[in-house]
Amino acid sequence: MGDGGAGRTGDERDDDRGQRFSDAVDSEHDDRFAAVAFSSAVIVALLQIRENRRLEERKRHVQLLVDACQDAWRGLIEHSQSEIALRSAGLTEERRRALEEQQTNALGLWISAKFRLAMYGDEKIGSLMAELEQRGGFSTDDPRSVYSLARVFAHIRAEVGRDDGLRPADLHRVMVGNRVPLPPGTE
Repeated sequence: MGDGGAGRTGDERDDDRGQRFSDAVDSEHDDRFAAVAFSSAVIVALLQIRENRRLEERKRHVQLLVDACQDAWRGLIEHSQSEIALRSAGLTEERRRALEEQQTNALGLWISAKFRLAMYGDEKIGSLMAELEQRGGFSTDDPRSVYSLARVFAHIRAEVGRDDGLRPADLHRVMVGNRVPLPPGTE
């Protein structure tokens, strides 16, 4: 008997054929399952990579804005401090030159920070910075100027996820205390 089923009944041979068919189907099913599982793993990995890149880009963007804010404030403070110190009587020529250099460096830091705020911030930040410059730039003695910068900083806080209700008026007070009053109608 060439059918390889010597001594087996027809039912046994049918069961054997059925098992082989079932094994073939299971093998094909296993192959498809493995392909789907592999494809799913690749898709999940690609999505994770994409999300990680997006998060890293967002962190970089936030850091650029925060650095620009810090540099802006540092530049303004150093400029103001050197300006006040230059008004002092009895400065030596060497001290005067050092203060003027400090003032120039601080102005450069402020200009760089303004540009970065406009570049990395959203449209509102760019508009607020332009509005500040249109009024003649920043002056620590001008209530509107300080408040305008406080509005920029408050908007940046919101943009980077720190929208916790801290108002521009609060930031104004933090920036200059009671030395410079709030502009009328801003409370």
